[in-house]
Amino acid sequence: MERPWRRAKTVLFVSEKLAALQVVRKRLDEAGLGIFCLELHSNKTKKHALLNDVGTRIKAQGTFHEPRDLEHVLAGLEEKKQFLAQYVAEINRRILPFDATVFEIVWARDRYRRELPFHARTSRERAKRTRFHSRRVCP
Repeated sequence: MERPWRRAKTVLFVSEKLAALQVVRKRLDEAGLGIFCLELHSNKTKKHALLNDVGTRIKAQGTFHEPRDLEHVLAGLEEKKQFLAQYVAEINRRILPFDATVFEIVWARDRYRRELPFHARTSRERAKRTRFHSRRVCP
C-alpha cells in the first residue's frame, strides 16, 4: 500500500472480515497515517461516527505539508538497505578452509571453549588478572 500513498492515489481496501480491516487500520495508525483511513464496514456503521470521522478530515485539510527532502531521505534509506543486504551476504558467506559461516565458526569456538577442562581466558582477561595480583603483592 506504500506506493499509492506516495503518488497521492486513493486506495480501497476491501475485506469480508472485520479483523482484517482492523489490522490495516492499526498499522496505518502506527505509521501516522490513520487520519487518511475512512472506515466504512457493513450496515452497522453509525452515521454519527461516520460524520465525525469526515469532519475530522475536513478540519485537518490544509494542515499537511509536503515532506522536506523526501527524495534525499529515501536515497539515504536505500543506501542503508543496500549496506545491510551486503552485510547479511557477507556474514552468511561460507569461508572456504572451514566450509562454515562466520556465525558457525564463532559459535563452534565458544562451544569448544566451554568444553575445555580448564577455564580458558582471553589474553585481556589474563592481563587484567596479572595486573590485579601484581598490585596486591607489591605495595
